[in-house]
Amino acid sequence: MNFFMGYNTRPAWRDHYSSAPDLNNALICKTMPRDRFAIILSHLHCNDNSQMPKDCKDKLYKIRPMIDALNKKFQEVYHGTRELSVDESMIKFKGKDEELNSKFTGYGLGEKVVLELTEQDWGTEKIVYFDNFFSSVALLEKLKTENTYACGTIRSNRKGLPGNMLADSQMKRGDSDHRFSNLDIGYWKWKDNKVVHLVSNFHGNETAAVSRKEKNGSKSTITCPVAVKDYNSYMDGLDTADRLRALYCIDRKSPKWWHRLFWGLLDIAFVNSYVIHGLIMEQTTVKDFRRSVTQVLMTMKDVSQKRKTSTTNTSEGGPSKRRKSDYSTIKDVRLDHSDNEEAIEDFSMSASELMRNHNIDENKDQIQGQGMSQDQGVAKDEPDSDS
Repeated sequence: MNFFMGYNTRPAWRDHYSSAPDLNNALICKTMPRDRFAIILSHLHCNDNSQMPKDCKDKLYKIRPMIDALNKKFQEVYHGTRELSVDESMIKFKGKDEELNSKFTGYGLGEKVVLELTEQDWGTEKIVYFDNFFSSVALLEKLKTENTYACGTIRSNRKGLPGNMLADSQMKRGDSDHRFSNLDIGYWKWKDNKVVHLVSNFHGNETAAVSRKEKNGSKSTITCPVAVKDYNSYMDGLDTADRLRALYCIDRKSPKWWHRLFWGLLDIAFVNSYVIHGLIMEQTTVKDFRRSVTQVLMTMKDVSQKRKTSTTNTSEGGPSKRRKSDYSTIKDVRLDHSDNEEAIEDFSMSASELMRNHNIDENKDQIQGQGMSQDQGVAKDEPDSDS
């Protein structure tokens, strides 16, 4: 239901249950009553608060089990390509926050984050890209000793950088200067529209050509270090993920601060699922994939909530009650694995037609049965117990 509210939005979630014709959502009302949805939302927890230690230093304790479970599943399902990127993402929150160097994440990130995220890939010759928020000369030296390649932009005032470089005023567009340390850590200073500083522990001093668009609309070609070209090619992964997540995000206002993280993690899980789906199946749009997932989840009941058959009547020899279907969808739609969206959307009409046809068939059988009984001269003074 929350995925559905992400692409079928209202000013507030209660508006889906409004009696106003311009706000009411029939599918939401049919799936779950408003009061039940409100109770589940108010009692939603990811961790047991009563078990929280008094000296707990984990600021994400309330949602830690969900974070650990998702990280574990992400690592099991997808191992990535040779080129990896480390970047920060933002989840909106309007409560108390802390701004750090124009980064909106609220908490400082650095070398420790890169080392922890890449530790499982050490020794596999993977290439890690990151921006100047994480990079340092010491970090690249550490990754090089672990047989892991790394490249990223860097701030010009970081420790360990050479000082005998060309001045900004001496450089024009396309000019570059570079130095290498004793440990083969390369440092480049390249000028595009502004000066870019970059470090790498595996690139050489080769150059490449890149195309740039001028103010008048024309295109020009300038030279740049290969490290810069590779960085621009492999560092846009998280930007793409943020764009996909922002299209139909679940995010909504809540008095509980961790709810924002909860919705954000659900959106991240959805984006990862969409990426994996595109690798093994025919590529579809984000909206169509989200609708397909939502419709399956909303039209199928929990299989574990099966209606128990009465054992009392069975043990006494009486008739057992007929068990209803565990699924709210009809069998033809449920077992059809194709993208049958129209069948799901017209579920109520298909079900009513099915029941009407079923009743007509029963009436025909009863009429034919009565006709046969009259022809055989058998009188039926009492109705059949099954009718």
